Formats: sequence, C-alpha cells, structure tokens
Amino acid sequence: VLDTYYRVAAYPVLAEQAPTAFIQQFVQDMTADPYKFTFIHLVSPDFVGHSFNWYSPQQDEAIRAVDKDLGEVFKLIDEDDRLRGKTAIILTSDHAGGGGTVLNNHTDPIWPKNYTISFHAWGPGIPAGAELYELNANTRTIPNPEQNPTTSLDTASMPIRNGDLGNLALSLLGMPAIPGSWMNHDQSLITGADGVEHVIAISVDGLGPLSINRLGAENLPNLFRLRTEGAFTDQARTDDTHTYTNPNHTCMLTSRGTLDHANVGRGHRITFNSNVLTTIREWNGVYISSVFDVVKA
Repeated sequence: VLDTYYRVAAYPVLAEQAPTAFIQQFVQDMTADPYKFTFIHLVSPDFVGHSFNWYSPQQDEAIRAVDKDLGEVFKLIDEDDRLRGKTAIILTSDHAGGGGTVLNNHTDPIWPKNYTISFHAWGPGIPAGAELYELNANTRTIPNPEQNPTTSLDTASMPIRNGDLGNLALSLLGMPAIPGSWMNHDQSLITGADGVEHVIAISVDGLGPLSINRLGAENLPNLFRLRTEGAFTDQARTDDTHTYTNPNHTCMLTSRGTLDHANVGRGHRITFNSNVLTTIREWNGVYISSVFDVVKA
C-alpha cells in the first residue's frame, strides 16, 4: 500500500550537512505530485546519542541538523499553492533517552527521560501556541511526570501518545480510524485543524523535550515554529511497555500498542529493534492494518 519508500544509509550529524539528500528527494516528489499522507523518520539524534550520550554537544548538533531539514519542509509548504494552507505537520518521537543505568541508551521503560516525549500539530485552523492537553481536557489526562500509564480504551484517562499519530492523521484528512486500532481509536484527539488535504508526519528518533527547551528557538527556529504557530505538549508518552525504535514506530503507523492488553486489544507485537528482514504480517501470522491501508483504500 506504499507509493514510495526510501531508506537512507547515511544520516547527517552536523547542521552543515543539512538539508539531506533524503529531504531534498522528498521535496522533489511532493513538488511533482503531492502525497496525501507522508511519514518521515529522521534518525540522527538517536544515532549520535548512542555514540556520545543524550544531551551531549554532539547530539545537540544532530538536532540542529534535523531542524534544518524541518526548515526545508516548511519552505516546501510555504512556496507551493497546492500545499500552503492545506497541509498539517504532526511531529513527535519514538522515545527520548538518557534514563537508566545503561550508558547512552533509552531501553528501560520505567525512566521518565526515556518515555517522556513531545507531540506537535501544526496546520490550518490549529490555534497558535496551544497546549494539546488544554485542547483535549475532556478526552486526555496529563500524566504524572513520573508515570507512563498502562493503556486503556478509556481515552479520557490516557496521556497523549506517539501511537495516537496514525488515527490523528486520518482524522485530519476526514478518514476513518485504522481497523483494529486502539490508540486514539475514537479519533477523539483534537487539534482544531480545518481544511487539511495533506499530512506530513515526522518522527525525530530519540528527540526529547529536555533538548528542545534547552537549545531554544535561537538554535531550533523550525521546531519552535511548530510550537508558536501550532499546538504541542512536552508531556506526551511512548508506548507503555517499550521505549525503543521499532516498537514505537509501529505504534505510530498502526495506532496499537506493542503488547496485547487485556480488555483493550491485540498489540502489533513488534518487540525486536534490529533490522530483521520481515513484515508485520509475517511476524504475527495475521495482517495488521496501518494508516496506509486507510489512506490508500
């Protein structure tokens, strides 16, 4: 159900290396024929974090490179009449990092530094500078900073999660929820967006709110454009059982958790974090629907 898939072997670790060839290719493709839904995975902060640790000067530089890539996405939207005023950006992370006893890592799901992430929504109709929990006071609960609550179908008791992304994107596009999903399954997460025809979803691997706020608007003008012109929160959560890459990106695209949850539903069960040459269907023995199934239906 994918139109196009690109995998990048080399990631920018310096701001001067951005914009990357990957983002330049994305801009060319969108200019030629805009996709309705796009998912972009920017890896550098995680790649560098594992080498030099979270919140290191080297990781800060990688985050600046990501910000420059985001600037190219904004430029694309601003300069194309087909996209300007009709495109939403959803930007979040698969995890943050630096929590726990394992150096340069994020795999222990009990640590707030690992599971606390940001969630941004930018686009037409979304109120500038709004806190997403305030927009969703009746449908989401801001979590205790020291907790990542167990998933429930009662969304009003739940935090905003990165796994809400898939069904939020579909809601913005006026499409139904992903079959079998249970994160934002009722599409109750609202942003105030109106007139959206294209959604660009971005996951910045390993990016935590501590880094965003410490570096500030001077160093990250495009990430802060998301914040000043759109809605966001710095108290979103990862999956409740896993704080690493493959499980959480699968959460984003399927709007399911990783593990099965009693009285909630079957998880996507992607627990490995290596480049296993398989598909979700082969791994599970059953087909697990994703946002792409609905967009391409």
